[in-house]
Amino acid sequence: MDKMLIFNEQGTTADIGDTAHDVYMVPASKFLGATNDATSGTELVLYFASSAEGMADGDASSVDTVTLTITANKHVDVAKAFAQKVNQHPNSDGAIVMYDEENSITFSSKVSAIAIAVATQD
Repeated sequence: MDKMLIFNEQGTTADIGDTAHDVYMVPASKFLGATNDATSGTELVLYFASSAEGMADGDASSVDTVTLTITANKHVDVAKAFAQKVNQHPNSDGAIVMYDEENSITFSSKVSAIAIAVATQD
């Protein structure tokens, strides 16, 4: 079985599950890459093949994204920490919590928030 990456953007237990896609679990094999999408210097976007419909002919609207709010200009450090966490051993139970706002868990101290966007089926 593939390693599963888990992200939770909600900080309050009572709010978890109240908003669509505030918790996201995806196989590590669906990771497509990461880039900075904004000019603020404080965002790094992780791209995953869509959990709703699969990637349709490379259409950017059919990918899921996890946008990380990071320390300014630390994109390389965060990307490296992400890769290290995914490949860390042992991950014997197959579940890797990458970010959990409620429990103050993050794969990098340079990540302070996330926003999850899941592509919808057309």
